[in-house]
Amino acid sequence: MWFEKKSAPDWHESFVADVRHVFEAKDLSFEQATEALRTADGTRLLDFDIRARRGYNYDGHPGRKREHSILKVALGDPEHADVFLFYKSCSNNGFLREEALRALRGHHGRLVCAAALIRVEDWVPQVADISLRLLQDLAAIDTAVHFFEFLDLIAALRSRERFKPHWAATLEPMLLLPKWRDARRGSILSGDAASRRLAHELIRCADADSANDALRIAIDDSSPLVALWALAKLDDPIDVALRQEALRAGMRSRLASVRSDALRRYCRADYSDLRVILETALFDSAHSVRGVAAFQLKALFDESALERWRRAFDEGNRGEAVVMALAEFGDAEDAPRLRSQLARDSGRIRALALRGIMRMGAVDSNELLQTALRDTSSHVVGAAIAAYSRGLDRLEQDMLRQALAHARSAAIRVRLISASRLLAKWDRLQFLLDLHTSCADTEFPALAAAVRRWIGNANNSFIQPPPEQRLLIRHALENARSRHPAMFWDQVVHLL
Repeated sequence: MWFEKKSAPDWHESFVADVRHVFEAKDLSFEQATEALRTADGTRLLDFDIRARRGYNYDGHPGRKREHSILKVALGDPEHADVFLFYKSCSNNGFLREEALRALRGHHGRLVCAAALIRVEDWVPQVADISLRLLQDLAAIDTAVHFFEFLDLIAALRSRERFKPHWAATLEPMLLLPKWRDARRGSILSGDAASRRLAHELIRCADADSANDALRIAIDDSSPLVALWALAKLDDPIDVALRQEALRAGMRSRLASVRSDALRRYCRADYSDLRVILETALFDSAHSVRGVAAFQLKALFDESALERWRRAFDEGNRGEAVVMALAEFGDAEDAPRLRSQLARDSGRIRALALRGIMRMGAVDSNELLQTALRDTSSHVVGAAIAAYSRGLDRLEQDMLRQALAHARSAAIRVRLISASRLLAKWDRLQFLLDLHTSCADTEFPALAAAVRRWIGNANNSFIQPPPEQRLLIRHALENARSRHPAMFWDQVVHLL
């Protein structure tokens, strides 16, 4: 019968297929797949569990006679027994999961620990029970060191209700044991952000003598998840000098979110150098930090940050931070300052100045935006398109055509083609069809996407084109069809 051929599938083949899917590697051999699984991090193994459960296991049905039990298959291939048993512990068949976990109790290694963690919250009581016993056995021996390699998996599972009792009763006490001090210390320097944060939590609970050093490492972490957690812990009772030192370290962080949070916390304390700190933060490269500094300077010292930025600009400090601050917080008085920056060599500064001028309102906004569309910097062109999208002025076909005629950068041309979405319905279609007859082959994907968007949005407006424009569109459509016959022109004809 048809199902007899599938009753004893080659697990190598299905296993490799699942590993290739999860690891996004098409050319893995069986040996490479087993090695990838044995060295995978916890969250990747959790993804593998989800993938493996999607298959149907015919050899696990209790009503069928199985020629080879899981244990026999594992004993027949001891070199890959741990991989096979872990794979079967991910089955969607509860009988197979239970049998695989029973067989795993004789093994010690990473995959055994991962299987115990994943299955301890299993929805089948028998599977969850055997997994809990396996977890307790592993926690009592030296194999438990592998749990520190799966802190990312534990962090992901801790949010699940069925896992919380096992965390409190078995895992957390084991991870806090004094003998795992070095493993905890090593975990704060490796793994993803969630695992490093969990490692810091464990050190804070178990190793009081090194908690402050670990806190300094956490504040300097590359992830805001860890660094912001560490700053929040400074609210706990702690030495004043240590808190000040830690907050200063936070204000030197590479992450703007960490610098701004550290500055807020620094302002809550009455430190003698607070004014100097705020004056320095006014010239930070990040908008969030400058905003916090400006607010706190006004709230605590009743001083205007805007006056300081103006003074710095007039004294020759015309860096990006000062121009950005004037563009964000300035008023009409600062418009001449920003206009003087439209001729700067830096495209970023020209774009910042243009945004500020548009925010303040300019009589010659139409002329400024048309000039910006023809700029050689994608930053400036993007700022002009953003201004048009906010309705500060109306974009016309001719403006885009002139801008495209001046554009030499492929990236700018693609942005200008995308900006056609701001044109009126039939102007937009005419512009895109005309462009089809003269565009380079590299621009065709962007044009095709723009036409698809026009088709999708065509019924949002039922206005009809004037007769003259309808004729121009039909002529442009025939020209475009002759160059790109495989396009979806019938849909355009129907809408026209």
